[in-house]
Amino acid sequence: MTLVKYFFSLSVSVCLVSCNESDPRSKYSDLYDRIAQYYQLEKDKNWHAAYEYRTPTFRNSVSRDRYVAIMDSDSANWRLARFTLKNIYEKNSKVYALIEFVERREGDNAGMSKAITVEEESIWLKIGDQWYSYAPASRMYLSLNEALVVE
Repeated sequence: MTLVKYFFSLSVSVCLVSCNESDPRSKYSDLYDRIAQYYQLEKDKNWHAAYEYRTPTFRNSVSRDRYVAIMDSDSANWRLARFTLKNIYEKNSKVYALIEFVERREGDNAGMSKAITVEEESIWLKIGDQWYSYAPASRMYLSLNEALVVE
């Protein structure tokens, strides 16, 4: 192998490794899946199942019954229409996901519904082999989606 071919091959290998490591989708592919699952549960208002995605510390502080009752109440006039994961980055041992939410406020003005779009960060922690939501984004009305307990 000539010296030029060797350096070209080495350059491509280094680029492939560094490009792959800088791509959050490859580094956090399991988190992307977990976030999609969690927000689908929110969209379906399946608070019983969504509770399992919260950190163990949160679940030790807030009972499932209380969580479900408050989330049902907080979300009564709202419907998550769509969510789009925009970016993921790590900061201070937590992983932040920037998500665009499209919400509908329901029950206003004889059933008329208007879409509201908001971008908010959702914070996730990896505990063992599993990702848990530390603060899944309150979107102005989900009070228990704030970071309530220190991890």
